[in-house]
Amino acid sequence: KKNINYKYVGIDIDEDHKNHTSYDQIFIQSIEERIDLKGDMIISNCLLEHVKNNKKSIENIYNMLSPNGISAHYIPSKNHPYSIVLRIINHKIQNILIKHLRPHAIGTGYRTFFNYCSPNEMESLFKSVGFSQIEIMPYYKATDYVSFFLPLYYLVLIYEEMIKFLKLRNLGCGFIIIARKSAS
Repeated sequence: KKNINYKYVGIDIDEDHKNHTSYDQIFIQSIEERIDLKGDMIISNCLLEHVKNNKKSIENIYNMLSPNGISAHYIPSKNHPYSIVLRIINHKIQNILIKHLRPHAIGTGYRTFFNYCSPNEMESLFKSVGFSQIEIMPYYKATDYVSFFLPLYYLVLIYEEMIKFLKLRNLGCGFIIIARKSAS
């Protein structure tokens, strides 16, 4: 439930979301384009892997934040086997596979670029734009992507448990990055 003390603003490229009830205001455009808006917190979930120019996107996010504002994002990592496969196969083939192998995920097959989508690259990008107090939390549970085929499910599970144990955050399936814009 929305808190009346806050204003919720959405940014989306998909016209289908223009009447979304979660937002008080919505911009139908790319995060790569400048938006004259100030906010205390900007969040995204599985967005930045779909953006061609994440340098421009992070600059725009930084410029939209108020001083001391916080930015938090969940980003699938470009180094995970699932993400590598997505980059190898054609986008049309990806949507066909989603339709047949993950029917519950139909409508999620937006084109992916994975520009700067590793923990180390994104941390460097956030620093270069001016963010401080950057925290990264790796995530290691992408087995739902392959739950349609049990042997592959176990293979991914073993892979992820191994890289988690070895603390290889750049090989995880994704990560959360939280950063603050300085007060000055």
